[in-house]
Amino acid sequence: MAVSKHRRAFVSPRRLTVLALAGGLGLAALPVALALPAASARAGEVETVNEIATISYAPNSYIIGNAYSGWTDVIQGPAEGGGNGLSYRWGYLYGPRFDSCAWIGSGQSSDDEPANDMCGTPQQQDTAYFEATYTNGTISPGVSDGSPTTRTGATDCGTGYGNVEPWEVPATPGSPRAVASTDTLLWRYVTKDGNWVMVRDTDTPATQGNPGATVPNWFFMPRDCLNLED
Repeated sequence: MAVSKHRRAFVSPRRLTVLALAGGLGLAALPVALALPAASARAGEVETVNEIATISYAPNSYIIGNAYSGWTDVIQGPAEGGGNGLSYRWGYLYGPRFDSCAWIGSGQSSDDEPANDMCGTPQQQDTAYFEATYTNGTISPGVSDGSPTTRTGATDCGTGYGNVEPWEVPATPGSPRAVASTDTLLWRYVTKDGNWVMVRDTDTPATQGNPGATVPNWFFMPRDCLNLED
């Protein structure tokens, strides 16, 4: 089980922490309030995300957000396969409305400089852990690509969000994208606070292997905008 999954940096900008670690400073040289995880003996890499990348809690598993070009990921350890022909990298990833250890696809970020590891043991698939940590207990019983939804007729449903930090109560949206009333949305789970639903837009191409993508196909919608079907 990973440790320090959602550890917060208490100074701004967050990159100050990364640069301090990359520069080889001891933890004593950093503010105590940072409460950083102990650095491991294995060196990591500060990398810059170079395209939209879906973020998952474990390789080839539930998606918990999206990384965007210019975000920072402190990668550690080798790439791991997810049993789907693709490989993934584990690291401390942060940008607007996301700050956690998580996975993105291999090749979706570029090396910048060395750094100490900032995460614990890479998280693997554990549905009970996922349900308790990221959801309010409502998970689609359908296939991994999502189950059908219908629209409720609520107002202000024309915007989805790439990130909300689904483990937070309350969750706060960021990285908006337009959603048409005619878009076909499939749902996966409801966030821990009960206010957001992770959905897949079947009309938007996947981002992995698609560096030209301009919006994510997995994102969050307000719960009151959707009827969730089995």
